[in-house]
Amino acid sequence: MNLFKLFIFPVNLGRKPKTRHRTFNAFTLIELLVVIAIIAILAAIILVFTQGPQASARDSRRVSDLSQIKTSLQAYYLANNSYPSTGSSGISLEEDSATNGTFTQAMKGSGYMSVIPKDPKYTTPAGEYTYKYIATTSNSYTLCAKSEAKSDNYFCSTQDSSGVSQTSSVPMFAGWGGSGGGFTCGVTNVEGAGGINYGTVVGPDTKCWLAWNLGATQVAAFATDTNSYGYYYQWGRGNDGHQISNSATTSVNSDSDTPGHANFITENASPFDWRVPQITAGTTLWPAIGGLNNPCPTGWHVPTQPEWATVAGYFSPQTSVGAFNSTLKLPLAGYRVHIDAALYYRGSYGYYWSSSPSGTNASNLSFDSGGVDPANANNRAYGFSVRCVKD
Repeated sequence: MNLFKLFIFPVNLGRKPKTRHRTFNAFTLIELLVVIAIIAILAAIILVFTQGPQASARDSRRVSDLSQIKTSLQAYYLANNSYPSTGSSGISLEEDSATNGTFTQAMKGSGYMSVIPKDPKYTTPAGEYTYKYIATTSNSYTLCAKSEAKSDNYFCSTQDSSGVSQTSSVPMFAGWGGSGGGFTCGVTNVEGAGGINYGTVVGPDTKCWLAWNLGATQVAAFATDTNSYGYYYQWGRGNDGHQISNSATTSVNSDSDTPGHANFITENASPFDWRVPQITAGTTLWPAIGGLNNPCPTGWHVPTQPEWATVAGYFSPQTSVGAFNSTLKLPLAGYRVHIDAALYYRGSYGYYWSSSPSGTNASNLSFDSGGVDPANANNRAYGFSVRCVKD
């Protein structure tokens, strides 16, 4: 044996190294289907858990965009003493169409905005997710976007306020989200008692209100506009004719919710109510919504004391000037006194009934040149103004 070959070259270079061969079996069709199903389920779970945060993030952007647009609108108003006007159906800000020409020219052409923001889910033509703007008067507007994370909620801004509105109170513009040509606050009029046709307006609280007092026929042109004063209701009474400013009077109290005549009932003895015996609690006269004697159009009600308090909080300044400067244009209509039904303080004070009782009295909003009181309480035999809000 050649020992040199044995120890120096122990490997036979001509022999191939051993290789382990693995046998791979193909997946069966059933196994493939199971794997695909598992992947689909996992993908669906991931999608569900990520959609919520993504929708909330897009809602945050919507709020930010509306705030940016509102700031630009206020700058435009300060320079021009008016807001860019629109047609009665409003506009979708993202659309590049002739109807948007006035707004685009006013905001971009004049340098108030470099870019008009678009809703994060905006599609052409404008569908459910779009920024809607409407301004049918020179000193008010409504700007809204639909919330994605909270169903049937809308982010809305007016010149006085911003917030989240429910479907029942947000202005539903024609064609928005498939709503069709239904009710549009600020555009659609409503018919009240006696066939009077009332305009509507978005209040500083983003709720929809009648644009003028019951019994009036127009928006107040100024705080002492007598054509905008309207009727004077005794608290809890319906549209029986007593509310007309020159109606006849009687000193005979009513023992029922419906007196059955058109006379203003005078009263000079406690508890100073037109109805004797008095209903002090759980009244059916003017509950928060509806009621036997509800003087408002169908689907509308006399505002509650908290509703008046919310609106009054936006008055700037906190005087009769602020009450008129708001979108509600509340005039200084004065009142009819319970003693003899005479008219007092027209042009100096505003008194607006709420539907809320206050002991033997009733709450009302009052204001004059010195201040505002959204929780004032007066005898129910007084004749005060009524402004209605949508249910």
